[in-house]
Amino acid sequence: MEWTKLRIQNFLSIKEAELKIDNQGLVLIEGKNLTSNKFKSNGSGKSSLLDSIVYAIYDTTSKGLRADDIVNNKVGKNTAVILEGRKGEDVYRIERYRKHSKYKNKVKLFLNDKEITGKSASETNKMIEKIVGIDYNTFINSIMFSQGNGAGRFALATDKEKKEILEGLVNLEIYAEAQNIAKDRVKAKEAEIAEKQREGERLKWELEQVDQLEQQDKRNYENTKELIVKEQNKLKTTIDTMTTFAKENYPQKEAFLNEIEELKKKRDEFHNIDITSYMEAMNKASQELRDCKNLVEKLNKDKTDLVNKYKQVQMSTNCPMCGNPLDPVHREQEMNSLKEQLKEVLIQLKLAEPKQAEAEEAFQKAQSEYLEKKAIYDNTNSQFRQIVNLIQEKERQVQQYEHTLQAYKNEVERIKGTLETLRKIPEPKPRDEEREKIKAKIKVQKEELLALEKEKKQLEDVVKVFSNSGVKSHVLDLITPFLNERANKYISVLSGPDMEIKFSTQTRNKDGSVSDKFDLQILNRAGGDKYTAQSEGEKKRADLSISLAIQDLVLQKANSSTNFVIYDEVFDALDEVGCENVVTLLRERLKEVGTIFVITHSEHLKPLFEKSITVVKDKDGTSTIQEGQVND
Repeated sequence: MEWTKLRIQNFLSIKEAELKIDNQGLVLIEGKNLTSNKFKSNGSGKSSLLDSIVYAIYDTTSKGLRADDIVNNKVGKNTAVILEGRKGEDVYRIERYRKHSKYKNKVKLFLNDKEITGKSASETNKMIEKIVGIDYNTFINSIMFSQGNGAGRFALATDKEKKEILEGLVNLEIYAEAQNIAKDRVKAKEAEIAEKQREGERLKWELEQVDQLEQQDKRNYENTKELIVKEQNKLKTTIDTMTTFAKENYPQKEAFLNEIEELKKKRDEFHNIDITSYMEAMNKASQELRDCKNLVEKLNKDKTDLVNKYKQVQMSTNCPMCGNPLDPVHREQEMNSLKEQLKEVLIQLKLAEPKQAEAEEAFQKAQSEYLEKKAIYDNTNSQFRQIVNLIQEKERQVQQYEHTLQAYKNEVERIKGTLETLRKIPEPKPRDEEREKIKAKIKVQKEELLALEKEKKQLEDVVKVFSNSGVKSHVLDLITPFLNERANKYISVLSGPDMEIKFSTQTRNKDGSVSDKFDLQILNRAGGDKYTAQSEGEKKRADLSISLAIQDLVLQKANSSTNFVIYDEVFDALDEVGCENVVTLLRERLKEVGTIFVITHSEHLKPLFEKSITVVKDKDGTSTIQEGQVND
């Protein structure tokens, strides 16, 4: 991947900058801090300028800053980092935005000016890393040497971290993927084995069930024989009881039937007496009597009313009928009229009173005849009901006898049916055939289980082959001679013959055994052999030599090759001769890498460079850059 141009806006302290990357030679990055007289170059934003490249590719800086932490705190918005490059004939562009007024917090990826951004930021980041061909840890341990931030300290990395850095460079991911596939197959095979074991348990249970069922069959058959004996005894007892019952009660039943026949004859001799006509005659006489009484009462009332009116006419001054004054003529007329009316009422009353007496006599006669006939009727009905009730009681006793006898007969038939069913139950046969079938299945299951376990063992062997102690360890064994040769080439330039760097994939334990652990030793004839025992200057030389060796490995791989490297404060803790030796190595490196950015605050090193970029932090707290020649 050849990176060509970088554009920055409001990234950390950098307000705005544009940087050419391709074929720039050995470039000095220096700084000027105008915010205070106490500072000269520190805090100007030198590291931030090149850290933006790391951010553009990996969505984080070498210091681990990400998200809103990279936004310029003076402006507070519209952060943009745009990195352009080419790979073969294709041109790529990465655009990262944060708190941007137009693009918000997006990451965008372009191929030949056509956007190919993924569905999510995570997906796009993976696409970018695949295009670059180098992961973050490897990048900051080889392409970017920034010891002060923890990057470039390969010697202090854990065994796992060292292996991850180198595995990425030699494409050991394919072995990790193969191992994961093998692990998945092991899990799948374990699931098959577990299912096969469960099948074995089920078959074992089925075999036990056959034995239990065989015993159960035997017990059931013995119970059946016992039930047959019990039912036979019950049948005999029931038949004996039924016979005894019939013998003792049949004569009584016959007697009841004879009695019923005689009673029915007596019942049929009764004739129903019709008293309806007598009751109707009585009711008719009663109605006629009431009519006569009502007429007499009415006539007596009319008589009284007329007498009272006559007296009123006789005594009053006004006519009680018309209300006019009564003169003698009028009075006489009214009085004569009332007399005529009274006369008519008295005549009707004289005729009605005898009729009432006759009606009273007729009613008394009709009532006596009805009561006489009713008494005869009630007496006859009572005798009839007594005979009917007696017939019903005798019939009930006969039915009870029949029901009881039928119940005995039904019980006999039921017991016979039960006996017939029990006798049809066959004697149980041995379940040897079922047992043999299950045993055959168990045999097959055990053979299949052994085959599955064998397959699992083979897959586990594959997992081991692709493990850190397997093929990956062998691949690392192949690159350690290269790393040793290159690292010692560089350490000899920086430190002379006194120091030696030794990479190894195995570490000898105190007990003499060997562990698969990626180890790094610093052999110093003038000091200790441990990295931590070296002086800061010796550590710096060792770190730089290791970084250059790893960088050589990166440059050898076409898919991860780069056209620039970054060295941040690489000269710290080095004397003048050491600094000149570093520059010598860096100039030699320009044969393979077109651009080398070196960040330093040491002004006495400036004459060693041809180009320079000055990062200036203005009094407003934001930084810009100025490019120029060192001789300027």
